[in-house]
Amino acid sequence: MNARGCLLSFLIAVLAGCGGNTSTPPSSPLLNLISAPIAGEQGGSLKLPNGDSVTFPAEALQGNQNVTLSSNAAETPSLPVKGWSPVAGTMTVAFSTAVQTQPRGTKPAPTVTLTFAYSKASASAILKAQAPVLEITTQTGSVQRISADATFNPSTNTATLTVLAEQLSGATSFKVYVAADGSSVQHFPLGPKLWNIANQQWQPEPFTIDPTKRTVVMVHGIFSAVESAFPCEQRILNAGNYGQAVGLDYDWTQPPATEAPFLANLINSLPLSTVDIEAHSYGTVVTLAALPLIKKPIGHVVLLGGPLPLNGAPQADPGFWRDLIMAGVWLAAPSEVEDAYKSGMINDMATNSAALQTIDHALQPLTLPPFVQAAGGSPLPQETHNTLVYLLYLYLYGGVTNDGIVEQKSATQSFSTKTSEITFLSDDHLQLECDPQVQQFVGPLVSH
Repeated sequence: MNARGCLLSFLIAVLAGCGGNTSTPPSSPLLNLISAPIAGEQGGSLKLPNGDSVTFPAEALQGNQNVTLSSNAAETPSLPVKGWSPVAGTMTVAFSTAVQTQPRGTKPAPTVTLTFAYSKASASAILKAQAPVLEITTQTGSVQRISADATFNPSTNTATLTVLAEQLSGATSFKVYVAADGSSVQHFPLGPKLWNIANQQWQPEPFTIDPTKRTVVMVHGIFSAVESAFPCEQRILNAGNYGQAVGLDYDWTQPPATEAPFLANLINSLPLSTVDIEAHSYGTVVTLAALPLIKKPIGHVVLLGGPLPLNGAPQADPGFWRDLIMAGVWLAAPSEVEDAYKSGMINDMATNSAALQTIDHALQPLTLPPFVQAAGGSPLPQETHNTLVYLLYLYLYGGVTNDGIVEQKSATQSFSTKTSEITFLSDDHLQLECDPQVQQFVGPLVSH
């Protein structure tokens, strides 16, 4: 898999969509510039002395284009994203007319390759984040950003990006630059948390569990913690007739096999005869991986928008995870998602991965508790606001119903040998956690 850098998401305070060009004007003359015609049928390449280059494969473009490639080591783009901080240095590709791409039909989509020479002075931070940005200006004047698949070469200080040619449709120019970690991403300490009913907030240890109260254990997904994923916890308690809630902030950048034992150990340690579990997104996979390790009886398992085995999340399939998880979402420091890639977590979420097969096989001999599942079918906001992201989702899902992250067929897969109760709502992936409709559906099913 050539994709490096910033998963999947998946996941949730700032969305990058359409808007004006926020890049600062160049503060010094262009250091490199070259123009040449590119024939759409044959394709072609442009390369600058500093190592910047762009390659259009045959049939990536319709007709002929005069393409200009330039670079400016002094320009620092403005990226209004909490977790990302742009590094000085840009590469710009401009077209003589708005790009028209070839109809793909049944043929594989052509891929444009970009090589960007990044700042040696900032190499350490750049390599930690591995976060290239593609900022595309369209013929309407709007600017849309994605983070394309890329590999980084520390010996040459270059990043090689790939982008589907159809994403450039309507573009008059695009700019490439790289980012480092920003400083404003909120992090919560890992470990158990208790919902403090008096203060209406999640409380880290030390805390005391009341062994007489019906209890639900909450498990968050990627790019989140129980504090950010379940701020509506009191409504969940009221709907399900629970007396208390315990949450686990685990490291979502790690594979499910690594984090599942922490969830199992927490549940096994609680001074309770039984508990329910409610999980969202990636937390559903961690929960399923933990079930064989849990010794305590489980009353109900609630799965919200889960990329459930064996379907997984198509964004994690090779070649797509960066585009689909980070495109237009920008929810975490890019190095966190790079950690998820390096740990194997993203590969584990790919369709029918070995990790998902292992989880599925481990569940087969178990007598499972009743499951309550909810799936969404409404795109995430950035999928409709950012045309580039919409095209990527359309390319990846091919029209299959999804909540912007997870396909309906994954989230509604039945696991329980008892009756699984499943609902389908017009929610996006993030709405499932606190939507009153979800609580109204789940509450009566788990309150007994």
